[in-house]
Amino acid sequence: MTVDIIGATYDKGGRARGAKYGYESLLRAGLKDLFRDLHISYETKDPIHSLLDEEQFDANIKHFNAAFSFACDLKKQVVSSLENKNVPIVVGGDHSIALGSVSGALEKKGSSLGVLWIDAHPDLNTPQVSPSKNLHGMPVAALMGLDSKDCDLWSQLMEDIVPKTKLSPCRMAWMGLRDLDEFETSFIHKNEDVFAKTKSDIEKMGWESCFKEYRKWLEKYNTEHLWISFDIDSMDPSIAPATGTPVEDGFTVEDIRNLACMLNHLLLDSSKQISLCGMDIVEINPTIDASGETEKHTLMFLKELLQNVNRKS
Repeated sequence: MTVDIIGATYDKGGRARGAKYGYESLLRAGLKDLFRDLHISYETKDPIHSLLDEEQFDANIKHFNAAFSFACDLKKQVVSSLENKNVPIVVGGDHSIALGSVSGALEKKGSSLGVLWIDAHPDLNTPQVSPSKNLHGMPVAALMGLDSKDCDLWSQLMEDIVPKTKLSPCRMAWMGLRDLDEFETSFIHKNEDVFAKTKSDIEKMGWESCFKEYRKWLEKYNTEHLWISFDIDSMDPSIAPATGTPVEDGFTVEDIRNLACMLNHLLLDSSKQISLCGMDIVEINPTIDASGETEKHTLMFLKELLQNVNRKS
C-alpha cells in the first residue's frame, strides 16, 4: 500500500478560521514518522489551497465560489491517486472538504463504496434547512444528492462535483453522533438503510456489539471499499481541544483506541474483502489550541487503525 498525503488548506466552510493550518500541524506532530514506523510507503502531494480569498456571503451557501473551486481541485487529486492504485489520505481543512474527496472516491468506486463518518455531527443539512449556511454542515447531504428547493448553487454542486452515482443511504454510516439538528434526526430515523450510532448508543451496547452490527450491515449491502472521514470533534474536547465545534461527552482515549482497533480488524479480515479506499482527517484548528493534544490523539488513532493494513494479502 502506498499512501498519498494530500494537504487540504481550506477553512471557509465553518464558523471559525484556522482549520487550514491542520495539515501543517499534523505534519509537525509526526505524521510522516508514523507512516515510516508502520512501514507504509507514502508520497506527499502539493497541498491544495483555496485560490479565492475574498469574503463572500451568499444567502444559501457561504463562500460558495471558494468552496466550489477547492472541491473541484481536491476531487481531481483524489481521482488521480486512486487511478494510481494509491490510498489518498486528505489532511486538514474543515469538513466541507469531504465534498471533494468523497466525490472523487465515488467517481472511481461507485456503488461499491461505503463511507464511515466519525463525527459529533451528521453534516446532513441542505441550504434550505441549514440555520448557519456553513458548508461544513452540508457535505453528506450533497453527496447523497438531497434536494434543496430553488437553490441554484446546490444544483451546481450536484451537476459539477457530485458524481451521478450518489451516496445511497445503504452506503452511509455514522459513529459518535451527539449533536443533531431536527432535520438530521428526522432523516436518520426515516431511512432504515443507514447505519447510525450515537455516542450514547455505543456506550450502551459496547464496541464489540457495535462492530458486529456494523459488519453485518456492510455485508448486507456488499461494501467493497471503505472511505473513513474522521472529524476530530468526535473526540471529547478534553482530549481534542483544537476544534471550532466542541461538543461535550465525546470519545475518550479508550474509545478512540477501540474504534481504531475494530476498524483495523475489519480491514485485515480477508473473509470480508473490504479495502481501505481513503480517509479524511479534518477540523484540526491549532489556532484554538496549540498544546498538541489533539494531534497526539489523532496520530494514535491513525497508528492503531493502520497497523499491518499494508500487509493484507
